[in-house]
Amino acid sequence: MSLNMASIYRKSQVAESTSQKALFWIWGIGLSCMVGAFACFPRSINTPIRMLMDGIMEIANHNYEKRLDLAKYDEFEGVAKSFNRMAERLTEYRKSTLADIIQGKKYIEAIVNSITEPIIGLDRDRKILFANNEALTILNLKRENVIGKSASELSLRNDLLRRLVRELIQPSEKKEPLKIYADNKESYFQVQYIPIRVLENGEAEVYVGDVILLKNITEFKELDSAKTTFISTISHELKTPIS
Repeated sequence: MSLNMASIYRKSQVAESTSQKALFWIWGIGLSCMVGAFACFPRSINTPIRMLMDGIMEIANHNYEKRLDLAKYDEFEGVAKSFNRMAERLTEYRKSTLADIIQGKKYIEAIVNSITEPIIGLDRDRKILFANNEALTILNLKRENVIGKSASELSLRNDLLRRLVRELIQPSEKKEPLKIYADNKESYFQVQYIPIRVLENGEAEVYVGDVILLKNITEFKELDSAKTTFISTISHELKTPIS
């Protein structure tokens, strides 16, 4: 019994010593793993996440040519492929959308320029959106000096435009025709101001600007003048014989 107890006691001490050594090594390895994780793991995660965030910001700024290369990060390779696929689709959509917008813009410009009456489009802030060739001729202005510029500022150096803007802001009761000297001749125009409103959210109409249309009434003015001259001449020629 004494030998057995001594043997059990000795084995117990060896087991306790072994368990303490094992516990020591477990703690040591655990701490080493924790230190390694804190030192390396965040860097391996933060770098691709930062690259992904930068890519998202580029897309938000309409830089659809941005692409990600995260092949060395196995966990993020699938995310990078999805991101690149999204960017490619946005690039294709943007190109097709821009092409449609440019084509539509050219079509509208062609329609506006084909109108034989002077026409000017203004937004709600009185900036000139468009003006056809006839309008530029009577205003004696160039297109590059007009489009996108404030009509109020341009009117400071242009008498005709100043009158048109003044009538737009403060309409007068008398709708007298404008007498304009253009193309080496006097022309008469009747001005029409057309407010433009669009539906917003399919519910209420919102004011977005005005269109100034100058209807050329020179022909009618000349006919009226000819009629007056004819009547005056006939009256004068008949006056003497009648007397």
